[in-house]
Amino acid sequence: MAGAECGDSIELLSLAHNMGWPILSDPRSGTRVEENQVVISAMDSMLRNENFARSQRPDVILRFGAPLVSKVVNAWLANSGAPQIVVTKTPVLIDPEQKTKMHLVADVKFVRDLVSPNRTNKDRSWLASWSGAEAKAQQAINSALADETTICEPAIARTVYRSISDHSNLFVSSSMPIRDVEWFAQPRSGLKVFANRGVNGIDGVVSTAVGVAISSNSPTFLLIGDLALLHDSNGLINLASRNIDLRIVLIDNCGGGIFSFLPQATAMESTKFEKIFGTPHNSDLVLIAKAHGLQATTAASLDELTDELMIRGPRLICVATDRSENVRVHERINQMVSVAIQSI
Repeated sequence: MAGAECGDSIELLSLAHNMGWPILSDPRSGTRVEENQVVISAMDSMLRNENFARSQRPDVILRFGAPLVSKVVNAWLANSGAPQIVVTKTPVLIDPEQKTKMHLVADVKFVRDLVSPNRTNKDRSWLASWSGAEAKAQQAINSALADETTICEPAIARTVYRSISDHSNLFVSSSMPIRDVEWFAQPRSGLKVFANRGVNGIDGVVSTAVGVAISSNSPTFLLIGDLALLHDSNGLINLASRNIDLRIVLIDNCGGGIFSFLPQATAMESTKFEKIFGTPHNSDLVLIAKAHGLQATTAASLDELTDELMIRGPRLICVATDRSENVRVHERINQMVSVAIQSI
């Protein structure tokens, strides 16, 4: 497992290769690189297939850094019964399931030196089953998104992650954006991914992205939802006059999209659900951006989005989606992945 703050990503990839172990790779870890057999990125969709999840149960789990966001992956790890060894750079341990058998405050090099060269694993069969499933899952995700007739949130996340230039930063908001990037972003190199995780929720996302752009002096892209933008719209103040390249991709589904995935979405009467959880804002977010002096536009297709991403910031690109349809899109993707890996 490679999470945020995992340490030296190159050392970690080398360690996994020598051991013949797959890396379930968080985009924030720096290990989600292309053309590397050990890198697994579609694990959330893959582990929803019960047969695959059961057949790939590990004997031991070695986690570097923070846990992944995926509830599916974390539940699979917790229920596997495998001892978990967690390696972090600081004494802070995130372990909500209390499954950690050993916690090492160390770096990747320390662990690599513990693993003798004589312990190099020549049996690649387990790794091959993971990498084979990853390849089929990526093909299934591409096919599922190609079948969609309208722009959808997984496709937005996948397009943003793939399209932005090397040596850029991608800041991903809490709620659905971080999940869609973790679940559907295809491996690539040359990108630094950041996110706020913790009790802050969706607060302060815009301001943190501004800080990343200022401190790095590099092109920075922010993938954010409508409510998160509204919660920190004061982060847009004077942004137009700052000499930074911040390009904001705003997914506007008019409310809290993540709640449509939870049981209350079907258990409650629709009007009551919308008032308590959906919380539609009914605001013109492009107009709000323009009121702060920002260039702001909309994109109605992935081609338009890709073109707009190429224009230097600070600016905002708004993409409208539908919350209910978003749930169905996720279901279709996961079903297609499950069918694709059924024979593994």
